[in-house]
Order: sequence, then structure tokens, then C-alpha cells
Amino acid sequence: MDYERDVLLWYLGTVADNAHYPPDLRNKATHIIVSFMRHGNAYRLMAEATALARGELVMYPFQQVNNIPRNLGLPVRRFGQNIHAITAAFGIIPTNADYEGHPIELISILDPAIEESMNDNLRLEFHRALLVKEQRANADLARSIQRYGYHYIFRAGLQQYYMTKTVVEMINFWTPDPRGNAYRVRTQKICYAAIERRLRLNNLEKMLLIRTTRSLPGDALRFWAWIEKNRVAYNAMKACIALLNRLNLFALFIFPSAFQGKWRLRSEHALLCDDISIAMHDDFQRIGAFMILCSPSSGLAYGCLMRFLCFSPISKGFAGLALYNSVVVLVAFLDSPSADTTLIGVFPFGGSIN
Repeated sequence: MDYERDVLLWYLGTVADNAHYPPDLRNKATHIIVSFMRHGNAYRLMAEATALARGELVMYPFQQVNNIPRNLGLPVRRFGQNIHAITAAFGIIPTNADYEGHPIELISILDPAIEESMNDNLRLEFHRALLVKEQRANADLARSIQRYGYHYIFRAGLQQYYMTKTVVEMINFWTPDPRGNAYRVRTQKICYAAIERRLRLNNLEKMLLIRTTRSLPGDALRFWAWIEKNRVAYNAMKACIALLNRLNLFALFIFPSAFQGKWRLRSEHALLCDDISIAMHDDFQRIGAFMILCSPSSGLAYGCLMRFLCFSPISKGFAGLALYNSVVVLVAFLDSPSADTTLIGVFPFGGSIN
């Protein structure tokens, strides 16, 4: 393996130093070399070099955007104390890479004992699988950032989820069984699917699964214990997402001049609100599940899910009834005399002005 490693490093160095190659290819070759100097894993090096040769290697940007002043209104910033309370309760200790928003690299949290249990061919396939899962993890991270803003718990949680998922797909935790290898594979899939749906299984649920699959208790309990130990940050991330979803803060809109005509949004300013595209809509009644809260002082607006029951024009805008968090509210859309943005007042019936 030392010979193959040295040849690959020589080849990558040649590519990185050759001005005749495209800049993107040279940057990727340099990235592989720098990464290897950090992790020192020859199988990871071979997997990345193979992906580079096939044109499949993807480099991801840093995702830390919290320090940008205009992002102060993002959900993760506005409810940072709530998220901190959750991460503290789970005992999450972020790394520098988590704080700085580095691209997810699954090898960085891989237990060496897992890799040592594999033969050479399986280890190479395993690292190729890790690269594929890294693409999905970084894509999920980008979607989470677009929806909530960047927080280290998203990176740490997704990194744990995809690492453990890859390990489970490549390694069987069940001891050899006279019922055959197919039984072991099927049993692990069932036990993994259960913890995917429930995150944490109680003792009764575990015993029922053990009896149903007629599995050895030691195998199943060891498997679940490993999953739970290596998914603490993922469980914390799920709790944080549940909190943000309950607050109905699904997207950030930044537009100092976001309205065209009377109520139509410019497409270049429209993002997604809970996966509902609003770029082409100008009829709030037809959407039936969208609202904008706009602050003229900061130029920020937050997409919230709200179902409109009815609305009608008024002298300087329009007002209507909407259903928000199971509460009927009066919503007033008013033209701003000093800017192109729109001011909105939300008045819960029987309550004070929000």
C-alpha cells in the first residue's frame, strides 16, 4: 500500500503543479494532497483519486455565514438561546470545523476500529461509499442553511447520520449464525429501520424487536448501543429542527425592494417557504399557505406558514383573516410611504398586537 500511496501522491502533485491543466482540476488535486496530510488514510486517498479521475470529485464551500450582519434575523440567530439549551442538554461539544462551517468529511469521525475490521477490498469500497454519502450530507447541509441559517449542530448531526448509515450498510454487527448470512443482513436492516423511525428505542420496544426477529439479545443491544452513541449530535439536530419548525420560521427573504406593482414578488428575491415556491404567485388566496413579515428598518422578512381564510382590499393595502398555529388572526398588509417594502400588522383576536 505504501508504493501505491507514493505513486498517487506523485501523480496528484504533478497535476497540481502543471499549468496546462484546468484550474479546477489542479485545485482538486491540491485539496486531495492537503487532506491526506491531515488524515493519512491511504484508502481515502485512493478513493478520492479515483473520483478525481472519473470527474466525480466535488469540492464544497465553507458554510459559516453567521457573522454576516444581514443574517442576524435568521431563525438560528433569533432563537440561538433555545438551540444552545438543546445542544447543552445533549452534551454536544462542537469542533473547530463545526464552528467554522467546514465541508463535511465523514472520515473525520470514523472509528478506526470499524475500518480495521475490514479487508483491503472492503476498505476501499467503504471509502468510496463515504465519498458518495459526503455529497448527500453536504447537499443536506446546504438545504438546512438555506432554510434556517448556519449552526454547528447541522454539520455535526448530518456528519454523524451519514457516517453511521454508511457503516451499517457496509458492516454487519451480528455474529455468525447457523441461519445464514441472509438472516443476519435482514435482521440488521429491520433493527436499523426501527431506530431510524424512532431515534431512540425504549427497552420494551427493543425486547419486542429481539423476539420478533429471534435475534441474539447481545447482537441487537450492541448494535443499538453503537448507533445511539454515535448519533447524539444527530438526535440533538432533530430536536433543534423540530423546535424551529414549530416556530414556523422556514425561510429568510432579503429584499430592500421586493414588491413589483401592487403585491407581486420579484422572482429573483423569492426563495422557498417550507418547500413552497412563491416566485410565480401573486394571489395570496390561491397560495393559501404563505405570509411575509417585513421589517422596514432592517430590510429583513421571514416566511411563515399561514393559511388565509379570506381577504379584501383596504385604502392602502388589504386585510384578511388567516389561520396561524391554530389561531385565527387579522392580517393587515399596508403600503409603506417611504420605501418599496410592505409593512404588515398581525393582530390575534383577543390578544395584543404582535
